[in-house]
Amino acid sequence: MKKILFTAMLLFAMLSCQVDTKERYTRNSPEIDLLKKGIEYYENADWDKWSEQYADSAKIYQNTWHVWSSPEVTKERHIDLISKLSSYGFEREDLSMERIIDDKGKIWVNSWALWRGTLKANNKVIEIPVHLTVQFVDGKIIEECGFWDTAALNEELKNIETIDLSDN
Repeated sequence: MKKILFTAMLLFAMLSCQVDTKERYTRNSPEIDLLKKGIEYYENADWDKWSEQYADSAKIYQNTWHVWSSPEVTKERHIDLISKLSSYGFEREDLSMERIIDDKGKIWVNSWALWRGTLKANNKVIEIPVHLTVQFVDGKIIEECGFWDTAALNEELKNIETIDLSDN
């Protein structure tokens, strides 16, 4: 009787275990493809398509955990910076992305890349390593956290502004 009970309990335990079929880490996913398209929209200044990748309530954090901006405000900041550049974009050979599913079941894509821009005023090339962590729900970005060091870019823009002011 004990053997039957033990066998039944063992069988019940084996059948009740569910295998998690979702892959928690991958370098190939629909979300990664969406982020790559978003980078293309950014590089091509296709702001309508770039904006469409975000949910209406999306929050974008740039170099902070505490203050977020809407996609519309972020888009305007991008356009302002890009107006000062003759070229810009991400180096493809340095682009690395991974999709993870966290312990709460949230889907995130982490991206590491090298951004390169050339200033119109002096042809100075600025390189900035960029890290993005982007959360997707139903194919839309609902949260984006981006971190990069703009010190060299800001210094160069300040120098250009100083030169422009001294010319007047």
